[in-house]
Amino acid sequence: MKPCLLIQKILAGTILALFFSLPATGQERAGYVVTSLSSENNFPIAMDIDSTGRILVLGYEDFSDLVFENTGAGWLMTGFEYDLVLIRYTSEGELDTSFGNGTGMVRIDRGDDDWPLLVMALDDDSILVGGFTIFDLTVELTEDGGVNSEGETTDLVAFDASEVEPFLMKLTPAGELDATYGGGDGLVSLEPFASGAVQTILAGNAMDEIVLFVLYITDAGVTVDVSSYDQDGTRQDVSGPATLSLSNEFVLSNVTIDQEGRILIAWTALGGDFAVTRYRTDGQPDTEFGDAGGTKTVDYGDGDVCNQVVLDEEGRIYLVGKTGVTKTDGDEGYDFAVVRLDERGQVDSTYGEGGFVITDIGSDIDEAISGIFDAEQRLVVAGGYHVLFEDDRFSVARYTSAGALDSTFGDSVAPDTDGETDENDSGGAAPSNEDKGGCALNRAGQGTTNGFLVFWIALLIVFLRSAHLWRCTRHA
Repeated sequence: MKPCLLIQKILAGTILALFFSLPATGQERAGYVVTSLSSENNFPIAMDIDSTGRILVLGYEDFSDLVFENTGAGWLMTGFEYDLVLIRYTSEGELDTSFGNGTGMVRIDRGDDDWPLLVMALDDDSILVGGFTIFDLTVELTEDGGVNSEGETTDLVAFDASEVEPFLMKLTPAGELDATYGGGDGLVSLEPFASGAVQTILAGNAMDEIVLFVLYITDAGVTVDVSSYDQDGTRQDVSGPATLSLSNEFVLSNVTIDQEGRILIAWTALGGDFAVTRYRTDGQPDTEFGDAGGTKTVDYGDGDVCNQVVLDEEGRIYLVGKTGVTKTDGDEGYDFAVVRLDERGQVDSTYGEGGFVITDIGSDIDEAISGIFDAEQRLVVAGGYHVLFEDDRFSVARYTSAGALDSTFGDSVAPDTDGETDENDSGGAAPSNEDKGGCALNRAGQGTTNGFLVFWIALLIVFLRSAHLWRCTRHA
């Protein structure tokens, strides 16, 4: 073989090998991301999206070192310690290293036990965090809780604290405490809860005000006190009645207020169904909503838990939570669950599969906790990721307007070669067409980019071949 022809073949082979070894561009993603934290027990509670599309997820980490004291009648538990943790992701679902000293996370420790309630991205991308601090929390377990249907003595759980104080805290866009907020310490304390409070919810409404809902158990059932604050923590006049009288036959999950000032309360029925009730501005149930009495219940499956109600810009209603499923390994577990209702409170069959979306993130218990819409009206959901006998993690998923996992968000779907779930790893489980609520994986962008690469590399080969043939002709 002539040396010139040999050089041509080597060049062509080298270029082709280089092409096939190039990493794929525009690679699809799993549609979700899973993030490890430093504590064994942690859970997300609230989320928001700032003006640049970055995703804020607020939750707690459990650093408790419990002490058990035998009281003779039962056990007294002390040593609780819960801290707030705020994580910021980029719009693609990666940890934002410009936040929290390069970690993408900020931890907040105000006192004994800090519980998260609200995170709000302000117009200048500073961040408002709302929660409450429990001082001197104790839990007592006694054996005088009565006898169940099987004749067994049940435990009675009693909670006690010296004070419960709701607060607002402001952070800079980089995650540092804003000393210009409040009294110069970045903190505003709201009015403490009265005795008898059993649950609290702090939420933003359509006017970017902050609404505090405090639940009390009374002889008449469950009463919700509603108070409104501006972003500086100043209490505002409450439009409509100060309280809503509710039945105590449910577990309240979340409250939101629509553009017309109507209050929507998401809850879980005792039978394990998703439910939402809408109240008119005068505090009375909206009888034109749902099936009866202003309430809509949705039976997803076994052990449904509804955690939040969220609205899109068209006024459609999304209920977010978890539903019982049989996992791929045959064990029972839970998956993310989302159902969409129309403005009248009826299931919207055009969304997902008949109005429902179920997503297996990859753990034993995948539970969607909070949801919000981004500027492109894609639903972003934060939730818990729990594998038995392993540390908890945060998970975030993004869906298209049709209810499919967004393949431009989260981690790569490439398999996890070490067989372990790493920090910010999608669990090694790629969504497939068979996954409920999943989507067909597409390589849009990758094929186009590789097509351009083929064209230019082919052109380069032709040019090199022509140049070498010309040189060989001259030296023949």
